[in-house]
Amino acid sequence: MLGSTPVTAVLGAAPGPDATLDEYKAFAKAATTAGLALLLIAPGAKTPVDMRTSRQRSADDKAAQEAAKEAGRPDWKRVKSRAGVHLATTDAALFGRYLTRYRETYGESTPVNMAIDVGRSGLIVVDADTADQVTAFLNDSGLDGVDVPPTVRTPGAVDSDGEWVHADGGHFYFTVPDGFTLPDRGTYAAPGGWVAMYGGRYVLIPPSVRTEGAYRLVGRDYPAPDWLLERISGDAAARFVDPAGRDEDMAGVIDRWAQTVSWADVLEPGGWTLTARPDSCGCPVWTAPGVHASPKSATTHDEGCTLGRYTLDNAPMHVWTDNPPEEFREWIDRTGSSTMSKLQAVAVTRYGGDVGSAATELDLVPDKTDALVLELGVDTGSMVSADDPDPVLPTPDAQPGPELSVVPDPADGGGASDGADAPLVDEEHMLKSETNGVPIIAPFDHWRNTEPPTWAIDGIIEHGATSLLIGPPGAGKSAVAIDMACAMVTGQRWQGRKTIRQRVLYLPGEGMSGAVQRILAWEQAHGQNVGRDLLLGDSIIQLGASSEAWQELAAYIIRHRVGLIIFDTFARMSLDIEENSATDVGKAVTRFDRLRTWTKAGVMVVHHTGKSSTSARGSSALWGAVESQILVTEGTWDASGIDGKPIDVSVDKQKNGEETEEPLPMMLTPAFDSIVVTGPSGEIGDPLDGVAAAPMVMPEPVIETAVRLREYLDRFPTQGLTRTDLFKYVRPDDHTLKTADPDLVWRRAVTEAVDLALRFGLIETLSGTASGSRYIPSHTTADQARQRAASEAMGE
Repeated sequence: MLGSTPVTAVLGAAPGPDATLDEYKAFAKAATTAGLALLLIAPGAKTPVDMRTSRQRSADDKAAQEAAKEAGRPDWKRVKSRAGVHLATTDAALFGRYLTRYRETYGESTPVNMAIDVGRSGLIVVDADTADQVTAFLNDSGLDGVDVPPTVRTPGAVDSDGEWVHADGGHFYFTVPDGFTLPDRGTYAAPGGWVAMYGGRYVLIPPSVRTEGAYRLVGRDYPAPDWLLERISGDAAARFVDPAGRDEDMAGVIDRWAQTVSWADVLEPGGWTLTARPDSCGCPVWTAPGVHASPKSATTHDEGCTLGRYTLDNAPMHVWTDNPPEEFREWIDRTGSSTMSKLQAVAVTRYGGDVGSAATELDLVPDKTDALVLELGVDTGSMVSADDPDPVLPTPDAQPGPELSVVPDPADGGGASDGADAPLVDEEHMLKSETNGVPIIAPFDHWRNTEPPTWAIDGIIEHGATSLLIGPPGAGKSAVAIDMACAMVTGQRWQGRKTIRQRVLYLPGEGMSGAVQRILAWEQAHGQNVGRDLLLGDSIIQLGASSEAWQELAAYIIRHRVGLIIFDTFARMSLDIEENSATDVGKAVTRFDRLRTWTKAGVMVVHHTGKSSTSARGSSALWGAVESQILVTEGTWDASGIDGKPIDVSVDKQKNGEETEEPLPMMLTPAFDSIVVTGPSGEIGDPLDGVAAAPMVMPEPVIETAVRLREYLDRFPTQGLTRTDLFKYVRPDDHTLKTADPDLVWRRAVTEAVDLALRFGLIETLSGTASGSRYIPSHTTADQARQRAASEAMGE
């Protein structure tokens, strides 16, 4: 008989969907008086909503931090108050204020959805989604063939095609006897499909309404039977592992820590909601914040997982949804894995994805060796330490790199006082985002050993920078650009100045034939062959070309180790943009910067000056973005009696050097059916021109380091290698070996390359999970990875 108990008396008097705010408040007062802990749910949905004011939320956050501090948690400053089911309250006045804000938020006529925190309401609720599950529960209760209605009939659920997936089910309510303490963990999944919910779980109650229908009181609640209490207690005990007595190695410390932090501690402050039903393996299922087609956004596995794969103390979470919160999306995109350990999840939610910083602040680093492993980003839970008792040895033909010292852990007092041995990760003070356009930010110690500027042409063009070579039409800009390019690719001095020998890509926009003739004339005049190091395009690329076109160009530049790209001219590559528009030119600068940053190559843009001007034509945004500007004008000096055209070349902008005090006098001298650039005498050849520079040692792009690591791992497809093995046995690139601190630079390079290789699918972990520490070859080819890297670098 309805209304025969306090719970059913309240639920039976639930207001209708068109009730007034006062009617809802009256119902809430009656419910809280009966001991029910109430929670507000989004209209038409099952997701809790947070109606706290910002002041109340801040106060709750502060209280949570104080509690964490008293508990000795080292990360107490980052702790946030829980939301979700933890917002349930038995305070009628507080809930009344929540109701007011609910109506203000969703509309005065919006039906109000409510739920109860099952455990805090002193209840166990059995959820049977279908008629078969109802029958299974009644059979397990010893009521075979007896038609007992559930306490609350649930509306069921339909899929995206409108087909019913749950129907004719409901919730059976049971009151917990006085003196009986339920386990902390909140579900028991029976073989028949029904689920018993208790601590930390919530269920919707009348007057809630969803698209499929309303929640209706059709039965009564009952005292919890002994057999149900025994099943719940026995299941909880079977799923609990006592962590006492674990060894104090890295994995042991992390696993022991994981036992003290629940997945609710990690997820609920971010708005994740625990669902009523566990996964098929018996582990909890969570719904991510936001709107989702399925409530199953993630599964947090535990010790009792029936899959058999997660039997360690620190079992992981697997994210199912394609629309997780941004920080999880970034981690999944970066690592290529949707499975993460508890420490990784804490790093994602509180430390910007930096596992090393998380472990350091949480005091999970027992010794120096493991500190290094964490700095290198090797994870957590099921972890193999750097001094693996069963290491994989290199093949006999392996070419190990130089003996590189281990970086001391500053926490142990190691490291040079001048910062040369700074840790690989600058912990909480470092920002390294995957989002395009966000700079890397770190303390000065991180940048201390940054190399000073070098000059592609001494005092004229800074290597790896953006330079502008300008002049009026017909002044000889292209001839000067080609002369510079030929000098650099052969390592010859340019007009008496030292060059860095490097590969150059020249993209002409004003006639390939003329460019070819000038290069041939230069070769004959200087007795040199530019060979394969001067790369020439048959035309120029348009600034408005597709991202795919620029991506292919970037991939080519990286693959062929180009040191300088010359675009001749800006006007020819700007046919679809407005030169006078700061916005359009700014987009062009962004193109150049992305290309330069990713490829490590310099960019030279040949451009016209304005009419009767010595400044670049169009918007000043281009001039403002370059490190060097070289001006070519008609010569102002006496060149009478010399065959050719006098020109002046001056540097009128130099960010990291001196501008020329006087223009450099040169001649465009006819030779070999074309023209060549000479000194003011018109004679070809400086006495020092025959002294060739050594080839430029280019920094190895991260993607190329990743490809080399993959190629080495191809030798170990069965057992794989650890990150430490890769660091030790793969030879550093020549540029790294020339740096002041090659061991530190190479460790950073390997760390970034492994991360990139995992994300791009060049390599994968031997265990198949993100927490694995041995790597084997994966499915992506080197060219596919290069193309993806270029796509990320140059994409809009």
